[in-house]
Amino acid sequence: MTSAWSALVLIASATALLASPPAFTGYHAIDSLVQTPDSIPHLAIREWSEGRTRLVLTVNPAEMSTSVMSMESLTVDTTVHSGIPERLSTTRYLRALSAAKLDSSAIQDAGITHFFPKHEGIDLTVDLCPSHKPLDRALFSTLTTAMGRVERPVPLAVAITGRWIFEHEADLRWLKGLIDSGAISVTWINHSFNHTVAKNQKIRSNFLLAKGTNLHHEILHNEVVMLRNGLTPSVFFRFPGLVSDPAVYDSVVAVGLIPVGTDAWLAKNQWPTDGSIVLVHGNGNEPLGVKRFIKLLKDKESSITSKSWLLMDLRETVVDSAQ
Repeated sequence: MTSAWSALVLIASATALLASPPAFTGYHAIDSLVQTPDSIPHLAIREWSEGRTRLVLTVNPAEMSTSVMSMESLTVDTTVHSGIPERLSTTRYLRALSAAKLDSSAIQDAGITHFFPKHEGIDLTVDLCPSHKPLDRALFSTLTTAMGRVERPVPLAVAITGRWIFEHEADLRWLKGLIDSGAISVTWINHSFNHTVAKNQKIRSNFLLAKGTNLHHEILHNEVVMLRNGLTPSVFFRFPGLVSDPAVYDSVVAVGLIPVGTDAWLAKNQWPTDGSIVLVHGNGNEPLGVKRFIKLLKDKESSITSKSWLLMDLRETVVDSAQ
């Protein structure tokens, strides 16, 4: 009996060991030009290890899309010793990053806030700051019902924090289900890990400007949490509270991220025009913004049906931004 029990314990332990994810270590920012097996140039902006496998987060500079790739599948371009090759300087990602570097001075809403649309429409960004309230699922359900007839998947961007992820496992699963079903396509924006805020503190010493903030942790650890929960970070970053200063802003851009603000925070009585980057909170904390966005969809119903008013993909429109 004892021998049989010991054998079962060993088998169970081995099974658990095999089922557990490999250690996630050494996550850091890099800046390397790599080639995929089909000879498409990518920029590797992060590197880490999962067990014995070296992985990188890469950006396709032409499409501004990000992917997780094994270093074994890539060829590092050793001919590039510093800077970005001239042939890539006109790509979507490098143009957007260059534009972002010009806009670091504003303490509120620094970054790209608007774009010049080729036709009527907006970019929708949904913020998921830490909250004890459940995800506002009505926002996403109404969105897919209203837009799904003319756009499938419906493109949107979600600015997410690590603390929200930890507190809303079921809500995140539900969101990922919408993606897997083809209902929506999400560009995941880094919104910092903690999103610390002090209600009675002045702006210049609040959010990421608060004393003692570990900016490296806020940016990179949030990406680690995203990756470990099956989300591929995009090249975009949204400052908590839309608050930054030149030093914080430049630190974000230095690790290859493009700050995204808004010119239409609906709950703040900012009304969108064509080309607006619209902000609503889907974390349950700002029902007024959600209500106004749902009303906007209703008001635009005939234009949506005729496909003359659409939601845009942030990765495609950000290079046509107004600075």
